[in-house]
Amino acid sequence: MEHVLWECEAARDVWCLCSSKLQKQCMNQISFRSLLMHMLQDLKDEVLMEVAVVAWKIWRRRNDLVFNQTFSSPQLIVRQANQKIEDLNALFSQQTTNPTNIPQSIQWSAPPVNVYKINWDSAVDKVNCKVGVGTIIRDWKGRVIACMRMCISLFPDPYLAEAIGALHSVKLALDIGLIQIKLEGDAINVVNDIKGNKDSWKHTGLIITDIKQLLLRFDSFIVDYVPRSCNSLAHCLARDALHINDVLVDIEDVPLCIASLL
Repeated sequence: MEHVLWECEAARDVWCLCSSKLQKQCMNQISFRSLLMHMLQDLKDEVLMEVAVVAWKIWRRRNDLVFNQTFSSPQLIVRQANQKIEDLNALFSQQTTNPTNIPQSIQWSAPPVNVYKINWDSAVDKVNCKVGVGTIIRDWKGRVIACMRMCISLFPDPYLAEAIGALHSVKLALDIGLIQIKLEGDAINVVNDIKGNKDSWKHTGLIITDIKQLLLRFDSFIVDYVPRSCNSLAHCLARDALHINDVLVDIEDVPLCIASLL
């Protein structure tokens, strides 16, 4: 374990991109266990949190390489770790406040056996011309399979934002190898257009056409409208996505912005 987390060059490449205090620790040639004991005595809590999150991300990267044959760059690992730290700090700051008033997903219903339900939503930042996309995929037992938060520089049109959100949600399902899905969103006009037979050559119509073509790659699919009360987790992810850069995908992990809602 020490080799994976500290001694190998791949791990050192990650640690060398962390905060300056951790970069200095990379110069030490002592064992990871001895280094941890030293850091517990001398470093502040926020640095220790960084150590814990980065070590966890390195271990997850190792598992992805062994079991999924995928390898994340040091830059991506550090970016994901920094986002996780921001999530933790935000959660800690809310512990003394009232619970969130975002409706809980108590009305969410499980899909049939062997079918994965994809809930998506989009949030619009008109001032900064940004769109946040939130996606959560759960199985028939309600277990979280994947979550995505994506921030895109885009003209802040609500219909366009929802269509783009649906497109990237379907792409995510294909990327992780799902074959039977149920796609749910609370934008009824977008849902109806995906289910409809009319073609449009407008830019939004072309996005809908792309979604329809991607859906044909699944063994089976269903597209349905749900009210916001059934889509609150995706909505929360979409709002949180406006505060990140690029895209964050959590596989079999729950972002802290929705942890209290599950």
